[in-house]
Amino acid sequence: MGAQISGRIFNGVSVEIEDNPYFASLGHCGAVIISDEYLLTAAHCVDNGSENPVVYVGGNTQANSQVVYYDKVILHPNYIYLIDIPLNDIAIVHLQKPLQFSEKIQPLKLPTRKASKNSPFVLTGRGMDETGNLTEILKRMYVMKLSNEECVSVLPYYIYGDSGGPLVQEGVIYGLASFGGNDCRTSTVGFYTNVLQYVSWIRYITGL
Repeated sequence: MGAQISGRIFNGVSVEIEDNPYFASLGHCGAVIISDEYLLTAAHCVDNGSENPVVYVGGNTQANSQVVYYDKVILHPNYIYLIDIPLNDIAIVHLQKPLQFSEKIQPLKLPTRKASKNSPFVLTGRGMDETGNLTEILKRMYVMKLSNEECVSVLPYYIYGDSGGPLVQEGVIYGLASFGGNDCRTSTVGFYTNVLQYVSWIRYITGL
């Protein structure tokens, strides 16, 4: 799934967690809440394990977020790197204790059909900002989907820290930020794991 970027998160708009209560952070990557026990993120964010299995939820910043812990990561069985590009870049994260839902902590729905071609997606995250540092505050931007033909005519983008972040349309999680280019100033297109293709696997693992 390719997406034309209209400003990038580093030029995005600061938002309140109440407007994006599904967002979770692994510190170095984003994630999305899909139930009180499970998150989704990009597989390349968690493929090396972690000595500090922490998740931050319910806050605009990491400092004011609730800290929870995870005890298991399930990588997609077909996750691989091919010429430095992650394929089947999706993982399920199981939390040690169930979340307590509130106005700041809510799950997103899994997709049951293709996304609308006429509605923009919303990308949220705490990726790199214009100073070259990871932003401390949650930001949002709007993203439009491109066809495969349009994608091959432009350069990809990727900004450290946005990986695994949710791409949302009308309350449904359709994508997870996966890969792209290296320069925020010149890169304009991002590539996302298409969650719809993995719904059966997600439901099999999680029981949702």
